[in-house]
Amino acid sequence: MARYFFDVRDRGRRIRDDAGMDLSDDAQAIHEATLVISQLLADAAAEGRVGSISVEIRSETGACLYEASTSLASE
Repeated sequence: MARYFFDVRDRGRRIRDDAGMDLSDDAQAIHEATLVISQLLADAAAEGRVGSISVEIRSETGACLYEASTSLASE
């Protein structure tokens, strides 16, 4: 098991994950990040917000492993 951290950027605001999660491997961490970004996207859409959202996965050493991002635009 390794500890992964999921930092969120939502409309320019960065939310640093200081707790992290113990997961079996990178694939499980990527899966978790897709769940997080999907929920953030659904929340933003329900609230009518526009802008970009991203989730960055960091390792225990602080290295960025992956980043997922999406954006909402008004019509």
